[in-house]
Amino acid sequence: MPLTHEELGSMCGLSRETVTRLLTRFAKEEVSSHSTLEAC
Repeated sequence: MPLTHEELGSMCGLSRETVTRLLTRFAKEEVSSHSTLEAC
């Protein structure tokens, strides 16, 4: 189920802006969308 940046942030105790910044960074570093990420 797709989640918005705001929903992800709420689940992890992060702001929407921080989630957006992290996801952008992951994309630039070519982190696979199939990788298991444990941010929370």
